[in-house]
Amino acid sequence: MTSTLQGDAKFEETVDAGYAMGGVTLGPVRVLAGARVERTENEGTAYRRRTSAAAGTTSITTLPPAQNAARALAQFAGGRFTTTGDYVNVFPGVHVVAEPWRRLQVRASYNVSITRPAVGSLLPTTNVNEDTRLVTAGNPDLKPYTSDNFEVAVQRYFEPVGLFEVGAFLKEISNYTRSIDTVVPAGADNGFEGQFVGYTLRQVQNTGSARIRGIEVSYQQQYSFLPGFWRGFGSFANFTYTQAEGDFGTTTYQRQLANQRPRTANAGLSYVGYGAQVRLLGNWNGRYYRSGEGTTSVYSDPRLIVDFKAQYRINRRYEVYLDVLNLTNEFNVTFVREGGLKYNAQKQGTLYATGVKMTF
Repeated sequence: MTSTLQGDAKFEETVDAGYAMGGVTLGPVRVLAGARVERTENEGTAYRRRTSAAAGTTSITTLPPAQNAARALAQFAGGRFTTTGDYVNVFPGVHVVAEPWRRLQVRASYNVSITRPAVGSLLPTTNVNEDTRLVTAGNPDLKPYTSDNFEVAVQRYFEPVGLFEVGAFLKEISNYTRSIDTVVPAGADNGFEGQFVGYTLRQVQNTGSARIRGIEVSYQQQYSFLPGFWRGFGSFANFTYTQAEGDFGTTTYQRQLANQRPRTANAGLSYVGYGAQVRLLGNWNGRYYRSGEGTTSVYSDPRLIVDFKAQYRINRRYEVYLDVLNLTNEFNVTFVREGGLKYNAQKQGTLYATGVKMTF
């Protein structure tokens, strides 16, 4: 019953938007600019739950199920609450592309992007523990965090098919969100009809800022200029290095963002010809930060996953395929504490998939 009522919530979000865009070409330079305006309105309904051993609303294992059910139902005697929220955002964007020489392209762009809060953080769900004097509540007034994005890149094209690209990017994030503990103030407008004064309020709020910057290098080419059998080969590779820093809503300046991978790389070798398509793909993640501080910090070890995919067309109707994921049976993730102590690892094994595709 507790789970049923706790999950009995409703949320509706409406986004109205309009945009304007225009472009101009000035010789080898093309400029595209515009802006999008969004108004977001949401409405959420959820129960307020209050637990207290003294008030007899907590479960006791020695009581009959019917009595515990009644005690659970009493937790939601305050009924359901409906809250609303709204905000307006403007998203400008400017994109410039120049081709000063043949097969050479230079790009620069600026735009603003948005990351909306999770629905669970916006719902007015409220859990009040009167024994610990803790109120855990949603935040209908939570705003999305936005990012000012800057990017420059240079591309060199190869004949007949291929390119080499180097780029750099910067993301300035504001209105970052995280869970914060505050004290419920006095007054009828404290968000709880004047109740729970002096309780600890745990709630996701907008606070802090962050900066993510990095470089990307990528290469891809189809070797169709080679003779005979070799013309079916192709390859690609890319590498990304990123660096994060900011207060992330805390009182200290950090240079690590949870689950942000500072170094990643992908590479692949392919062959297409004589009815066959064969690909060998690799994905590598460097060491990255997961959670914790100081000696309790947790990181994920570097890992390399290799996949093999092949298919062969027998005729116009039938095609056979074979996929082998995680060819070398590597660990998907290995958790390491500060100092190098490995304490948890996850392995999904090697996955094989084969079959016949039919076209009618």
